[in-house]
Amino acid sequence: TSQEVATATAGVGTSVTWNVRNDFGAVTAAGQGGTLGSALADRPSITNEGVLTRTVAVPAGATRLDVSIGGTSDTGADLDLYVTGPSGEKQSADGDSEEAVSYTNPTAGIYTITVEGYAVPAGTTTFNYLDVFTSPGLGTLEVNDTSAVLLAGATRTVTGTLTARTAAAQGRKLFGQMRFVSD
Repeated sequence: TSQEVATATAGVGTSVTWNVRNDFGAVTAAGQGGTLGSALADRPSITNEGVLTRTVAVPAGATRLDVSIGGTSDTGADLDLYVTGPSGEKQSADGDSEEAVSYTNPTAGIYTITVEGYAVPAGTTTFNYLDVFTSPGLGTLEVNDTSAVLLAGATRTVTGTLTARTAAAQGRKLFGQMRFVSD
């Protein structure tokens, strides 16, 4: 589940809470937080053989960059995703419309993201676009949770503190993720 948090002052923590439900077999698990990210989520459109280009400035010290596309309104569409890093090195995703490119500890600089409408039978399609980089400089999501058994069908409350160190750049939102992980 996602929730939106309005943080008024940089450096001041905001309490967040999740209700976790186990729909599978019993598991021993705990909530984990991490570094905040800066995300741009959009639903643009692209034409057959059209090209959409975006850039994202990844700061020094970033720990991850993820770019993904998917959810085309024209289910027969084939879109291609390419990401070119600051050194000019180009990465591509697989050959359908649900594509993603990821970098661990990306080099600081400008990344150019290109989406190509390789084949769009309807002539135009909308799609989900997301680019997000994580960086300790943006802030943290602290989750102080201990491993415990969660039986099938059971729910559990997990709490944390979201602390932003800076505001998101224009057009972007800060993004945090609580993961519920087993031993």
